[in-house]
Amino acid sequence: MEIEHNKYPVLKIQCGIPQGSILGPLLYLIYVNDIAKSSNKIIVSFVDDPSLYLSDSNIENLFSNANIQLNKL
Repeated sequence: MEIEHNKYPVLKIQCGIPQGSILGPLLYLIYVNDIAKSSNKIIVSFVDDPSLYLSDSNIENLFSNANIQLNKL
């Protein structure tokens, strides 16, 4: 493949879903659909950007709880 007079080798995709594929949107929805079920904490999702909201008066408890919730995700 040549872009602006630079040659790049064509490589096979080893994993993932190619952008623009027919299965991409379906697999994305399957992947994202269960995020809210993975935690009993507040998860807000806007389009493709989920956010996990946590609070605690103790910073060490907050970090510990955040790591637990991220592992669940």
